[in-house]
Amino acid sequence: MRQYYFAISRLSLGIIILQALVFICVAANAEKINRRIEASIVALASRPAPNSSLQPICDRLLRKAYDFQMESERHNWVFWIIAICGFVHVTCVYSLYLCFLSWGHSWTKLLLHLNNLSVTMILPAGAGLVWFLGYIAGTRLVKHFCVASSFQRGASQNDI
Repeated sequence: MRQYYFAISRLSLGIIILQALVFICVAANAEKINRRIEASIVALASRPAPNSSLQPICDRLLRKAYDFQMESERHNWVFWIIAICGFVHVTCVYSLYLCFLSWGHSWTKLLLHLNNLSVTMILPAGAGLVWFLGYIAGTRLVKHFCVASSFQRGASQNDI
């Protein structure tokens, strides 16, 4: 089983590196994200409210959202949020995972699998499904191989 957890932790390291690259890519596109948010607010403001009595409230709310977005764009809040979340995820989550995995808690194994399967959220639907199924099948095969090889080693040691 030690081989299995070693293999899974190496896969997790690869996933963490992939997730770090995604955070870097998204943070690099923070300006584009800000433009899309701004365009969405402007598009919402161009539509009339569903009820004429709600129009002043909607106008005020959209004006506040637009002002907040301008402030966010000026201070790069989107970039900093993405960068901080990425840093915390990459440094803390994987470090805690390795620490807890060495302690052998089963809930950490569940968190490991959930983190590895989170890649399906960033992939297109078909590729996400292939990753999901491949991850499940791959981890089961690796676990089966590790368990079988440990039985073979145990049997060969008993023969001596």
